[in-house]
Amino acid sequence: DVDVDLDLATEIDVLRTHLDQLKRDENALAEERRMLESEKAVHQKELKRCQCEERSRFYRELPSLHNQRYLLQSMLGRGGFSEVWKALDLVEIKEVAVKIHQLNPSWSE
Repeated sequence: DVDVDLDLATEIDVLRTHLDQLKRDENALAEERRMLESEKAVHQKELKRCQCEERSRFYRELPSLHNQRYLLQSMLGRGGFSEVWKALDLVEIKEVAVKIHQLNPSWSE
């Protein structure tokens, strides 16, 4: 009877240890999932930015050096009539934002 109780206690300890390990593994996997979801969001945002650049109304028409002063680097955003680009100001040697407006040819000066 004592041997059965001892075997049962040992088995319970083994099961508790195994359960504790499973809980640690589950927590580690949950943390890894959170990190991967965060990385996924960053990659999706970058993909969207690249797709916006490819659909830009202005980038293909502009030379790399806009007015020989700004080197356009990446699109920051777009609206109904304009786009905003991260650029390098070659005169001031600093990063700037350049807003490029779409002008309608029928508008008067």
